[in-house]
Amino acid sequence: MKHLKMMLFILVVLSVLLTACGPAQTAQPAPTQGDSTTAMDTEAPSDQAQTPITLQVFIDTEGEDAAFVNDSRLTKYMKNKFNVNFDVVSGTTAETLTLMLASGDYPKLIYKSWYSMLEVVKYGELGVFVPLEDYIAKYAPNVTKAFEENPALKAAVYAPDGHIYMMPYWEECYHCSMAMKMWINTEWLKAVGMDMPTTTDEFEKVLIAFRDQDPNGNGQKDEIPLTGFINSWNGEPWNFLMNAFVYNTGTGSDFTYIDGDKVAFAPIQPEWKEGLKYIKNLYAQGLYDPQAYTQNAEQFKNLALGDDELVGVYAAGHLGMGMDPWVNLERANKYEPVLPLKGPAGVQLTPYWPNRGMDGSFAITNKASEEEAIAFIKLLDWHYSEEGSVSSWFGPKEEGWTWAEDGDLGINGEPAIWKVLESSSADIQTDLTWEPIFYMPARLFLGWASSQDIYTTDGYERRLYLATKEYEKFRPAQIPPSGMYMTSEDSDTYGQLLVSIQNQVQLNSAAFITGEKDIDKEWDAYVAGFNDLKLDQYLSILQKYYTPSE
Repeated sequence: MKHLKMMLFILVVLSVLLTACGPAQTAQPAPTQGDSTTAMDTEAPSDQAQTPITLQVFIDTEGEDAAFVNDSRLTKYMKNKFNVNFDVVSGTTAETLTLMLASGDYPKLIYKSWYSMLEVVKYGELGVFVPLEDYIAKYAPNVTKAFEENPALKAAVYAPDGHIYMMPYWEECYHCSMAMKMWINTEWLKAVGMDMPTTTDEFEKVLIAFRDQDPNGNGQKDEIPLTGFINSWNGEPWNFLMNAFVYNTGTGSDFTYIDGDKVAFAPIQPEWKEGLKYIKNLYAQGLYDPQAYTQNAEQFKNLALGDDELVGVYAAGHLGMGMDPWVNLERANKYEPVLPLKGPAGVQLTPYWPNRGMDGSFAITNKASEEEAIAFIKLLDWHYSEEGSVSSWFGPKEEGWTWAEDGDLGINGEPAIWKVLESSSADIQTDLTWEPIFYMPARLFLGWASSQDIYTTDGYERRLYLATKEYEKFRPAQIPPSGMYMTSEDSDTYGQLLVSIQNQVQLNSAAFITGEKDIDKEWDAYVAGFNDLKLDQYLSILQKYYTPSE
């Protein structure tokens, strides 16, 4: 995460002093809860504005033109349902929104932003973001119901000062919760006469066989035993392998774990050093592809799906990031997950993230009128209903998806709740939706209708589900804090320390693995370097927000 620099913070303060105090909090009559439209949905009263209203909204269009939002079928559906129009202020990253907020020239409403929860509280304290809890209580029965049914969600959205300033995406995607995976070509295992590796020693022997025994059968020594890619979701092989030595949450994380009741830092532990030595040995033998440090996800996918079958093992959050079953199902079906490997000391772990997509998305600023705020909160409430959540993902009901029928089974093998019409992949028609905020609890996610044949594209999500089930027993009992609110002071300090500490870990780990640095001669200096980066202060902040799991 990138964090706001001090100059930008000063600009925010100045802009707030020059900005009106926000929508008037006039008393409104309490709504009467309507009949449930599904097992979870509760219809908010008078969803549609009495007269058409235009909402000025910030939307992270992810590189698309703002017309992409207005032309989508989801937007057209919402305009008719809620009697609203959208004046889209578009951006491409959370940093765009940060600059807008810092300048004082920001839109009235924030609709889609992927905004760091670390930044949200400071704008709430400055009065830029308006508290949402009273609006939710009056106009958002589905959000209220979600709070009642999901205490973790309710706990996550309240800032330290007791207010809700921004509502998040909330996706309880089961396979995403244990997404640091590796995938191995089982046909190659058969070709070299070896079983699925379960330990680091067995894994090394498999890679050697892949390198030397021509498992693709083309008479050339062109096999790539182990590879991956950078700047994407769990694509770096070293992160997976380190969990055979010490708990490692991977690139872009805070690299912490729980030792007893304390937040500890993995990259300075002796076990981390041993893990680096093991991975360095793979690299030195030509078993760990150097391109895994330079190629991006697209380049890797082109390699994986090329005419020649070259890849033995690769790291990826899910199989299709390399062996895409919608492009080459036959090749994809040769690959199975490698379970977490057992290291020489018996360590065998997988990282666990119980919720995905906790960055904020939906906020009301002090520039919105009361009428605009109420209309917008009703949109939020719809997105937190079952229908609205699935529609955010796959477009309007009966266009991108529909309710399941008798006999349809979900990802978990239980009766399904809903099913996709156009495709069972995320590769649906691009004009259906722009994926605004949604609330996808585990029950709804696993209720997605899926073929029970996991070696078909329609059974792909169930395939990931079953693969993840095998990882379950390797997750830790306690996990370090993440995705949580902090006080503005802690947030500023933590954000500044995090970047430098992440860089220290990632740059030095790569240097030790590739041999650029001598791990035996330079390890002590590497560890001592964290003192200059104020590691103790960094850990003390995280310790403050750690709550043991029950």
